[in-house]
Amino acid sequence: SGEGLLKSYRQYMVSEADIDSAAYRILRGRMMLGLFDDPSQNPYNQIEPSVVGCKAHQDLALEAARQSMVLLKNKDNFLPLNPKKVKSIAVVGISAGHCEFGDYSGTPKNGPVTILDGIKQYAEEYGFKVAYAPWVSASEDFEPVTKTYFPEGLKVEYYRNNSLSGEASARMEEELLYDPVHKPDRFQPEAPMSIRWTGQLKPIVSGVYTLGMKSDDGCRVYVDGKKVIDAWTEHSVQMDEAMIKLEAGKTYDLRVEYFDNGGDCFAGLYWKAPSAGSQNVLARYGDAGKVAAECDVTVAVLGINKSIEREGQDRFTLELPIDQQEFIKELYKVNPNTVVVLVAGSSLAVNWMDENVPAILNAWYPGEQGGNAVAEVLFGDYNPGGRLPLTYYNSLDEIPAFDNYSVKGRTYQYFEGQPLYEF
Repeated sequence: SGEGLLKSYRQYMVSEADIDSAAYRILRGRMMLGLFDDPSQNPYNQIEPSVVGCKAHQDLALEAARQSMVLLKNKDNFLPLNPKKVKSIAVVGISAGHCEFGDYSGTPKNGPVTILDGIKQYAEEYGFKVAYAPWVSASEDFEPVTKTYFPEGLKVEYYRNNSLSGEASARMEEELLYDPVHKPDRFQPEAPMSIRWTGQLKPIVSGVYTLGMKSDDGCRVYVDGKKVIDAWTEHSVQMDEAMIKLEAGKTYDLRVEYFDNGGDCFAGLYWKAPSAGSQNVLARYGDAGKVAAECDVTVAVLGINKSIEREGQDRFTLELPIDQQEFIKELYKVNPNTVVVLVAGSSLAVNWMDENVPAILNAWYPGEQGGNAVAEVLFGDYNPGGRLPLTYYNSLDEIPAFDNYSVKGRTYQYFEGQPLYEF
């Protein structure tokens, strides 16, 4: 804060020259952006909105994704795959069929290309089979109900009051999530406000689900017109639950209502998927094991997302979530010809994969053209030249706790151990 800086200055911890230098850099950047110019003379103000998302921008997004790709492992030149010789590819994993974006990513002007989409484009050209299995988690923890389960999207109505009354601003969305702190959206009104989501819910595993609505403030959830969750009161963040039996492939009318009176705010739909009740561990993960066993090669897209890493939220482990660790080990038993594509914004301790899986590609959060870039690498049309900008450790045990800003014992410069992957 300014007060802290003034105190530091008076105690001779920083000099006037230090402050001038810092101020100069900040002001120079603002000058270069034209923030002190007459708005009519600022060239950035002359750019038409129609330019956003143009072909040149798509090409730039693709090139940025290409250059960021890091090939962590490629035993015996397992990659690239020959699209003329491979007959079938199974595409599985938590991030295979949708695009994960980082904490500060905006909404793409163009439809983002998933890794599944990118592989399918090669299949259309070369004629090999692509078998996709949507992600089903066997975790005992609540998982977000992702867009995979809303095949037609969701109609979302925003009201400028807390009673769902009057005229609403409506649009279609892909997921049931209201998180203006981490996903600011000018379309959404400020509190007091309310929201209604309506659409079709289509599970892919039959059984008894534990449906959870996490909210701050009130919420209600209806399935096929029946109210299953009712917490229509002002409250701090909490998870309200309901047990409900759902059939795979059947569509259910879903209606979720929420209001926010101010202060903290959040609304999201979660569930615990039912156990498949089989001794076959992979059976708990939907059809992934089946398609992997039937195909020549498996591409498993694993990783983390904003629910695990973002500003203001520390990670508690360097490893993948437990269910993904179990998933890849069981999948490898079914088909050892497996490529892992990692989607994440930070390092991961993927020690078992490094020892067993023949190829590992780090895609980070590759943006709206990421699926095309990953496919180009998998099939050899782009030679991944990206390098790691940080150290991949084997475990948290190797590095000291971050209870101060000292870098002693950590980073590529001071770490004395053997990292999993070097900076």
